[in-house]
Amino acid sequence: MPVACSSCFRWFSPYERRRFFTALDSDDIKRDLLISFVEAEDDDHGERRQTAERIRRRVTRFFTPNEMDSIEAFRAEYKKSGAREAQRETPRVSVVSAAPAFPLGTGPWGDLRARGGVSNAWDDIDGTSFKVRGPNYLTDKQKVQSEAALLDMVVLDVFEADCDIPQITPCREVGTIHRVRKAGETRPLLVLNFRITPFFLVIVWALPETLDGSPAEKLLWRFIHDMDDEERNKTLKVIPRILQGNFVARKAVGETPAILGKNIPLEYHHIGDVFEVSLGLAGSPSAMRLYNILKYAASSLEMELAVTLEGKTEDELPEQVISGFRITLPDVTTFRTVAVDSNDE
Repeated sequence: MPVACSSCFRWFSPYERRRFFTALDSDDIKRDLLISFVEAEDDDHGERRQTAERIRRRVTRFFTPNEMDSIEAFRAEYKKSGAREAQRETPRVSVVSAAPAFPLGTGPWGDLRARGGVSNAWDDIDGTSFKVRGPNYLTDKQKVQSEAALLDMVVLDVFEADCDIPQITPCREVGTIHRVRKAGETRPLLVLNFRITPFFLVIVWALPETLDGSPAEKLLWRFIHDMDDEERNKTLKVIPRILQGNFVARKAVGETPAILGKNIPLEYHHIGDVFEVSLGLAGSPSAMRLYNILKYAASSLEMELAVTLEGKTEDELPEQVISGFRITLPDVTTFRTVAVDSNDE
């Protein structure tokens, strides 16, 4: 697995280093590096040949051994198609090739039967592994291990679309909720729709029929049925965790709980017995910076996100994880593409 280190970056210009750390167009950096490598090796008598070994060292430092097959495939394609064509249509090289090879658009995303796996996979989390505000937090500031998550995970879906989709639930072209209902799930649903066009991450959990027991259950019922949007924005909280990934991603994400509504535009939609929270990540500069970092490192990441509601009064404590999800080493080539009529959004 690639890890950023000072010895790697001495080969790069300050501009390239800045692009790496902000993860902006990092695939283009790799593409340019590969083109330089191939051209230097092919130039037997020119000045570039003198730098071939230095470029080779740069390539081997910047790419993992598992990626070398992809590099060789790029070399063959580059030679076959010519420099201009290859530069225009370079196949992207994933950060890590640990995920199994799925045909394009046929990964586990959106498939209710595909939960679990060691790579290119999604799953539920263990809610008890997260710390939340304890029963006396207002006085002692102590956090405790959460009880098990309140909700049952149903499915996690990732796809691409060329337009924004503020409401996933009624969208038949996407079909996430329609497939859930067709599979026989009749319970009320909670949906989180993370939007950063062209990518969408949709997670669905099943709600119990009644929410009137623990303080966390009562708070969740109030969050869905009684709170106005302003109060919801101050209550919905997530706890991120990187289980596997490079230093840059770990540092950027951290494990500090965050109130989503502070920096991200949120919309709330009641659609029948489905409560959808729609997160417009593109409207948040801080969320976009984090997205750019994670986009670069995506295929080498295993990360979890716990969802909870912030308890602010004694009767809302202790907190409890209400839901969450895990994504393991996703292969972005297995995300399907959805054609949506923008007039039907």
